[in-house]
Amino acid sequence: MLSKNKRVSALGAFSLSIGTAIGWGSFVVTGSSFLSKAGPLGSIIGIIIGALIMMVIAYNYHYMINKYPDSNGGIYTYAKMTLGGDHAFLVSWFLIITYAAILWANVSSFSLFARYIFGSTFQFGFHYVIGGYDVWLGEILLSLFFLLLFGGICLLKRDIATKINSGLALIFIALIIAGFLVAFIMHKGGIDTYKPDFAPDGNNEFSQIIGVIGMMPWAFIGFESISHSSKNFKFHHRHTFKILAISIVLTAVLYILICSLSISIFPDEYDNWYEYLTSTSSLTGLDGIPAFYVIHRFLGVPGLVMFVIALLAIIMTSLIGNMIALSNLIYSASKDHVFSKFFRKTNKNDVPVNAMIFIIIVTGLMLFFGRVLIGWIVDINTFCGIIVYLYIAIIAMYQAKQEKNNIHFVIGIVSLILGLIFATSVIANDLITQDYLARESILIFIIWSFIGLIYYAINLKMDKRHKLGSSMIAIFGLFILIIYSLSSWIIKSIRAGGTENDLVVNIFVGAIILILTQGVFFFTFTVIKNREATLQDKLIIGLATMIEGRDNSTGGHIKRTRDVVRFLVEEMMKDPLLPTNYAFYNDIIKAAPMHDLGKIAVDDAILRKPGKFTPEEYEVMKRHSSEGAKIIDQVLSDTTDKEFEQITINIAHYHHEKWDGSGYPDGLKGDEIPLEARIMAIADVYDALVSKRVYKDEFSFEDANRIIIDSMGKHFDPGLEKYYIRARERIENYYLDLKRKNLDR
Repeated sequence: MLSKNKRVSALGAFSLSIGTAIGWGSFVVTGSSFLSKAGPLGSIIGIIIGALIMMVIAYNYHYMINKYPDSNGGIYTYAKMTLGGDHAFLVSWFLIITYAAILWANVSSFSLFARYIFGSTFQFGFHYVIGGYDVWLGEILLSLFFLLLFGGICLLKRDIATKINSGLALIFIALIIAGFLVAFIMHKGGIDTYKPDFAPDGNNEFSQIIGVIGMMPWAFIGFESISHSSKNFKFHHRHTFKILAISIVLTAVLYILICSLSISIFPDEYDNWYEYLTSTSSLTGLDGIPAFYVIHRFLGVPGLVMFVIALLAIIMTSLIGNMIALSNLIYSASKDHVFSKFFRKTNKNDVPVNAMIFIIIVTGLMLFFGRVLIGWIVDINTFCGIIVYLYIAIIAMYQAKQEKNNIHFVIGIVSLILGLIFATSVIANDLITQDYLARESILIFIIWSFIGLIYYAINLKMDKRHKLGSSMIAIFGLFILIIYSLSSWIIKSIRAGGTENDLVVNIFVGAIILILTQGVFFFTFTVIKNREATLQDKLIIGLATMIEGRDNSTGGHIKRTRDVVRFLVEEMMKDPLLPTNYAFYNDIIKAAPMHDLGKIAVDDAILRKPGKFTPEEYEVMKRHSSEGAKIIDQVLSDTTDKEFEQITINIAHYHHEKWDGSGYPDGLKGDEIPLEARIMAIADVYDALVSKRVYKDEFSFEDANRIIIDSMGKHFDPGLEKYYIRARERIENYYLDLKRKNLDR
């Protein structure tokens, strides 16, 4: 178990929320992805709309945190408790890469900002280039220092880490607001400085706003990280929404302030903010970071120091928040055997120590790749953020439906619609601009999803507790997601041009991934089907044996009738004139033991009566066929094999119907009676004839055979007579063998 100590105050929870939501990108992406693509007005409108959508999503988190307050698993736990282990695995898989990507992006940003602010100071030691990005030992050591520092604090003194996080969050909030006020007071360019209102890039204003809205999952992802610390709250969980709402509002305000600050002044060689922002990628030093350039222009070195401190505070809070959330997420999943038991170890402070160490090591190793992948982090987090936020909406809807809570159910529906708006805005912008999502981002997403599918398949195969495999919808959804992303990647590769060889390679890689994905998907499907069949068999035999144990007169009846059904069906399967539907015939054999399941609803006084029934008692006994059908319908309602379910229901319901219409419960006649029930009827009556009951002696094989033959066209389907005749010798030998075994005992 995680800590029993309540170490997270309301301020601590707020700081974790806003600190994880705002990261290094608040000073960079606001210019490169908000302003340069939508302008100041488009960015502000998009951020406000995004914040309002996040409010609804936050309410879903608030609802689920209050339902499961004693868990630090967050959405993993909520999905597991409401939708099942398959959905829990899926949503946690995408949340892991989201938090991990944010963590890596922030820790590696130390080297990036060191270049802008301190030049080549940390560019010493070995040096190499990867993906066009220069990697220096000195910059790796700088990032490692902060990673180990804050990772160690989170590992050894998590209560101190949350207090440090609170202080740092208050610092960066105050400094950003102060920086904006300075820019506002000292700004002398008037409103024209902020013109044009939208980016003059050829896209209309509406599409620009939609583009910003589509990035809001990236902009706000992490605000929900407090759900991974809810077990340690010192305050009542009913206050969670207030904290999340304040965090979202302040996050939106800070983004807007940084956007406004970043274009309040620009170098003299540019005519407007748009020219400046679209050139920052080629600029060095402070000129490459608009917010830092502006504050340095207005306040000089003191302003620069102020924003350096704010930046460090932002990155540090992001490190603390993401490491805490990620370690608790991995720990919670490992307790359910989703991940290795290695991650279940906690230290004396109840911190998941091995999960933390693993996160630190992996993040540290990623630093040696520089920031070659950083340009695609925004896209990846947008993808995964949308998936996570769609899931929390579905989870809240499901929970509310179970509780018949109409208000929360409606909020869940609204949240789901808003989540779909996020997804639609991303897809629409990608179709309109054709470069909204990078090919590389999509490929990384495909690879991560494919690895997740493989990992799931391995876990499913080894899952002895049956925590996975209950929902094919989750895995089918992942399969569709991979196929869609793969199609998008191939289309983008074709549009990108390049050499013919490049195109062939891309299509070949896509085809290989597609084939492997299909293979893994069908493997998981087969495992689930085989597991379900095994469980069905055990359930059928268990229930049937339980019923037989209550009925003194029918010992062994279930097994014997199943074998007689098998003999009859095997003769039918040999007939070339009949359809070769082997699955249908095998389902009949498997379902046969359930034919008397309805006897569970018959009173013991009648069921165990040592003699013939009175007319009234017989009427009660006759109800077992319809009751059996109802019970089976409930027991097998969740099975994916609906054909088997229907065959089992038919056998239980109609095995006492007669060909001439004189049977019960519905008086069906001829072909109105399902074939499986007609087969079952022969086996059921034959066993009753040749078996000794408390109210009669057993019939000889000759007498039993004569009764069965004489009943063809009356009780039994005359079309089955030839199969019974062919199976007769096997049936009689079977009963003789049973008698010999009983004598030997």
